[in-house]
Formats: sequence, C-alpha cells, structure tokens
Amino acid sequence: MHAPRPRAVDAELQPTIAPRVFVSQATETPDELIGRIRQDLRDADETGLLMILYGRCGALRSLVLPGDVPVLALEGRPCHSGPMAGAFVYTCPSSVEVRRFRSDGRTHAVVLEDADARYCLFGGLGNLNPKSSRSTQTAHVLGQLDQILERGGFVFADLVRTWFYNEDILDWYGDFNRVRTGYYQRRAFHMGAPPASTGVGGRYPDGAALGLAGWAMRPIDERGKALEVSSPLQCPAPRYGSTFSRAVEIQAGASRRLFVSGTASIALTGESIHAGDMEKQITRTMEVIGAMLAARDFGWRDVDRATAYFKRAADLPYWTDWLERHGMEYLPCVAVEGTVCRDDLLFELELDTCAPTVAL
Repeated sequence: MHAPRPRAVDAELQPTIAPRVFVSQATETPDELIGRIRQDLRDADETGLLMILYGRCGALRSLVLPGDVPVLALEGRPCHSGPMAGAFVYTCPSSVEVRRFRSDGRTHAVVLEDADARYCLFGGLGNLNPKSSRSTQTAHVLGQLDQILERGGFVFADLVRTWFYNEDILDWYGDFNRVRTGYYQRRAFHMGAPPASTGVGGRYPDGAALGLAGWAMRPIDERGKALEVSSPLQCPAPRYGSTFSRAVEIQAGASRRLFVSGTASIALTGESIHAGDMEKQITRTMEVIGAMLAARDFGWRDVDRATAYFKRAADLPYWTDWLERHGMEYLPCVAVEGTVCRDDLLFELELDTCAPTVAL
C-alpha cells in the first residue's frame, strides 16, 4: 500500500518537493508496483523527481523502469518472500516547471526551483564498466555527478544529500571512503560541511560496484539555506574516516526539511555498541535520531519518509514491535534487507522530516 503522509500541512506551508513512500506486499509484482506509483502520481497531479527502488535482482532485471524520472534501482531485498520491498519517490506539483537531463535514453537528473532555491535531484548514476576496480568505479561515479551538476547549473559544493549503495560493502568500504574523502577534500561545500548520506550494501543487475542518488540545492535569496546538523549523541562521522554529515537541514520559505543520514547503534566516541543485540541496537538508533529531531524542534510526527535496513530479514519483528510499543505504526517506512557498513551492526535507519519554518 501507499504509506500516507503522517499529518496535514496548510497548503501555503507545503514544500515544493515532498516524498511518497510505497511499501510492496509479497503478492505485488514489480510491474504492479511501478504501475501503482505512476497511478498515485497521476491521481495527486504530481511529477516524479527521483525514485529509489528496492527489490530482488531477479525481479529488477526484467523491469522496464520509467524513463522520465531519475531512478536508482538496486537489490534491497524485501523482508518477505515477494519480489519487491518498495520505493520512495520525491515529487512536486505538476504545475512546477521541471527540466530533465538525459543520457543513454534515461533521465539522470532534474532541475526545478521555487521562490527561495534551485534544486537538482539525480539518480541512477553508475559505472559504465563494471569490470574496472571498485575504486575506479567510485571516482567515475563522482566524476559523472560533477558533469551532471554542471549541466544543470550547479557545482559539487551544492550537494546536501547523497545515497551510496555499494556491492559487498564490507569488502571495500575503507577504499570507498578514501576515494570519496579525497574527492570531497578538493571541494569546499557551500554549507561548510559534506552532505548527509547513507552508505549501505546493494547489488545491481549489471554487476556495477556502486550506485548513487541525491540532492543539490542552491539558494536564490536569504530565505533559502542549507546547514549541517550535528548529533547530540554521536561524534561527527569524519572522525572515523566516513565523510558525511549526521544530518542536513534545508530551509525554503515557510517550510524546512531535515535529512537524517543512515544512523545505527554507534556510541558518542564512534564505536559500535550492543553487538549481536537487535533490540538494543534499534533502541539506541531511535534514541540518537530522536535527539537530533528534538535539537531542531522536529518530532516523530514530522517524519514523512524513512528506510530501515536489516542485516537479517528475520529481525523485522523487532522493528515492528518497537514501533507498536511506542505508538509509531504510522511511520512511512520501507523495510529492506541489506548489509550495513559495519559487520557488527544489524540495523540502520534513515529518514526525512518536514515542518513549518520556526525561529530556533
């Protein structure tokens, strides 16, 4: 089913871009999921801007993906026996003008603007030669992104949110971080910090080592801004060699959105905690995210998109039980089986929140 947006917002406070979350049941085919997404957007009179699609590789190989929206389709296995886990799609009202940037018959980026900022959403970036080394593929993907941003009138320093999905991530996460960090260090991000990010395991039908999606934002006036948000309960990720911000807030006009990076059971000093204990890892993760939300005057009811990653699909009941015990069954969340970036981590959660702008 389509997960409803958790609360109503006055029309004048609605952001230009908002997500829709689609949770796939075991009986739904890949084509049915894509058809449902298309119909939902038509019914809402909205335009798709970026889709991240999770399913089994066998199901993705035969799937005809939409050509008018950037799509990152990867093996994020469902926590049930069906072919697809689901998707999330960023959308805007159909009345908003959207420029599309295409190559190889596919849309890889879109550009749009509102009164306060210009945005570039991109996805489906990957290496054209999956046989090259993983480090080479990483550099190639980042170079692709540089070129796409330039075509849209942006620069790398405008990045505010990224998703990296790495094949066999535990085998080469250190190499990936070295390439990413080196690439980032040659650029000064406009908000003074690297983008929020998720980095988890994901496979691709074409054998690529890496896929990338994300957002860039360039303010038009002083009301549009992006800023790093630190975590009260965790140290900055660059301290242990992973170059991303714990969260990034973007403000535009009357609304503001918080991108919370992939977050797991990590202590203030940077080490993993509660090894082997799924229940405690979930509790710690939610405490960490809850503290970030509260620090920026957001609450759990402001969450309008989330993805939960499980090392083992069989652990899903721990998550659903936690949500039920805390009265949060409403959370619009896709559950995916995928490898978290540390071998001792069993669970990771990423999410977005949206709320009216307030003075903080």
